[in-house]
Amino acid sequence: MKWTLVQRIGGDASSALVLIILARLLPPSEFGVVAIAATWIAFLALFGELGFGAALVQSVEAGPDEFTSVFALNVVLGAILTSVGVALSWPVAALMHTPQVQPVMATISASFIIRAISLTHNAVAQKHLEFRRLAIRDTLASVLSGLVGIGLALSGAGVWSLVTQSVMASTLSTLWMWTSADWQPKFRRVQWGRLRTLVPYSSRMFCYTFVKYFAMQGDRLVIGHLLGAAALGLYTTSTTLILYPFRSIMSAVGTYLFPKLAAVQCDSSLTTEYMIRTYRFASVLGFPLAGILFFLGPHLLPPLLGPRWLAMAPLIPGIAIMAGCYAFISPIGEFMKALNRPQWLLNWSLGFAGLTLASMLIGVRYGVVGVINRLAIAYLIGAVVSFCIALRLLGLNSVYLARQFGRALLLCTLTVLPACWLSVCLIATNKVLSVLIVPISLTAFIVSLRAWDGTTYETIRTFGAMVVRGCRVTCR
Repeated sequence: MKWTLVQRIGGDASSALVLIILARLLPPSEFGVVAIAATWIAFLALFGELGFGAALVQSVEAGPDEFTSVFALNVVLGAILTSVGVALSWPVAALMHTPQVQPVMATISASFIIRAISLTHNAVAQKHLEFRRLAIRDTLASVLSGLVGIGLALSGAGVWSLVTQSVMASTLSTLWMWTSADWQPKFRRVQWGRLRTLVPYSSRMFCYTFVKYFAMQGDRLVIGHLLGAAALGLYTTSTTLILYPFRSIMSAVGTYLFPKLAAVQCDSSLTTEYMIRTYRFASVLGFPLAGILFFLGPHLLPPLLGPRWLAMAPLIPGIAIMAGCYAFISPIGEFMKALNRPQWLLNWSLGFAGLTLASMLIGVRYGVVGVINRLAIAYLIGAVVSFCIALRLLGLNSVYLARQFGRALLLCTLTVLPACWLSVCLIATNKVLSVLIVPISLTAFIVSLRAWDGTTYETIRTFGAMVVRGCRVTCR
């Protein structure tokens, strides 16, 4: 677990720092151009693996023949997608009414073939719980590509500093996975028939990721097409920064849980224990941090990025609500994947994608703020539905599962949220006291949690110790 935290904290912390520096050097419109290209690239990337990577991790019978066969398929798909990405760059630029997208998308398309030759290495490393290698890969690629991007931005490269950073990150990740891997493909072992055994699971995983794309990226398609590159730049930068801490930690938990649960999927007591511990952790992460961002984020983030980003302020409260809900929505997918419920996963993703798409189309007439506020409502509904899925998945009753994080919610409501509101009120008159109130309230929250809910406190203490160790390893 420590190395999954290092993987996410190292990569995402450095990425967040790089993003803040680049945001001070580049205008929102240039981030929007890259975001438009990246959104379409992400759509094409769905066809780069077809769910076989997750199938290799989940299957207990997959061996060297399956690994090599999937590798060969990935390389073929990567070459095709690079060509398709270049060819589609012109119609995409016309569709999005942004001519600058064409050369950007054509260049980033090179990442398909670069990433294709390491996708199977990533799956093998995850299956064998080699999270140390994955952590080093993410941190190394993020730091070095970020330095290149900052250097180019300082020299006046503009949008190409972001493009180069993206391609460089893919290249460095692939180089690391190949040079550090014990497993290497042997083409004489390619047997296309071996893929047949993985198709039942991989096909459902592909359908899930296909639908998930529209749930997670549909907002960028709608905003980029209807509101333009500048609005999309504001949206993507603000959502990325606010969601970083949630995605970093919950993705680390998910990366660890998927192979771990897949190995013990027949033991109902262990799977129940893992889920309860995960929801306890999500409650203590999600409630206080989302509350702090809701109240204080509009006053802190825009000045940090510079005067060109002041329009970000009204977007932050809605994104904070989405982030808090994300902490509860995120784990359910990993549980359904690990417990071999691909059809459940597909149904869930279809419902959530439809809900978010409808919310965006309703909100777009009110601009970016309208889209975010409607998405916040959709995420609240999604959190409740994912909670119900967890109950059915494990055969638990709602009262039992709610007790696992109900006290954390009550304590957060009594300590952190009032302190954040008071801090906002005092910003103009007493900045010192305004700054001190939040850490004091967080301390009161943790102390109260320890006294009232010792089990949840121990779970958080364990995770917290792993985070600290992960930060130390990352710094070294």
